[in-house]
Amino acid sequence: MKIYDISDGWPCGISDGLTLNCGVCDKHTNYDYNVSDELWEAIVPKALKRGVVCLDCLDNLAKERGFLLSHHLISIQFTGKCETIVFKPDISFIYGRYQVVN
Repeated sequence: MKIYDISDGWPCGISDGLTLNCGVCDKHTNYDYNVSDELWEAIVPKALKRGVVCLDCLDNLAKERGFLLSHHLISIQFTGKCETIVFKPDISFIYGRYQVVN
């Protein structure tokens, strides 16, 4: 596992510990993520594109519009105390019935 120190320069797209409330549900979250630009553009309302959408709300928006989040998820980041841990998706199990467009 590679460990970065902030003095080495911060990698693009990785949470630096600053977490804001979700623009949809207003909950505070310690999880950040990276998704494809295609998904973000297709499902996030224009008023929220430059803001924060928590992972739960993003998944709801994706399903409402026929997308599987797992097809577009690049990483999930847990932001703890003085440390951000990056998780990369490996396996997805689909259950329930969704009309998937992408």
